[in-house]
Amino acid sequence: MRALKIGALLSLVALMTGCAAVTQQDLAETEKLCDLRGRTEVAVLLGKMPLSNAERNNMSLAMMALNQYPTENEKQAILKLDELSKPCETKAEQNSDKIGAMMPEISGVARNSRAALKANQAALYAGQITYGEYNKNVQFIVSRYMDTATQIVGAYQRRQQANAQALSQIYLQELMKQPTFTSCNAFGNTLNCSTR
Repeated sequence: MRALKIGALLSLVALMTGCAAVTQQDLAETEKLCDLRGRTEVAVLLGKMPLSNAERNNMSLAMMALNQYPTENEKQAILKLDELSKPCETKAEQNSDKIGAMMPEISGVARNSRAALKANQAALYAGQITYGEYNKNVQFIVSRYMDTATQIVGAYQRRQQANAQALSQIYLQELMKQPTFTSCNAFGNTLNCSTR
């Protein structure tokens, strides 16, 4: 489940940075792997916790206010959800690593967020929190990740822009250093010279 959220966030970071390492195909595969709404093994969790990025992005007020603890049957579905999320997690981690090659800070933030989401899911499974508390925690963790990722991406884009401007300045300086040529013509006792 944690990868459902982080996968979507990494997709957003990839789009924000223009990261060529993470392709549209990677993003589409991640979305497909992370959409577990149609899986009968976790159907009992529908409407109680997000089972796709779309649900996570549009979490209902009812889901956030749900004041129920998971039943034994639902706990088994939460375990199954954790198992079914493995391919999604793997793909999200691969995307994170690709983006991390350009911005290592993103990998660290994504890893920390995945750990926080896993701990949140464990607390729900253990019956320590309600579905509503779980969903609010997910929103908080995802929001914190997005804020941090946005700052990292902004700093990266500013560095890229500063590097491009510096390269432009160097290029212009090199153009201005082009050698000058002076040619002179003598007409009798008169010498005419021009420099270009």
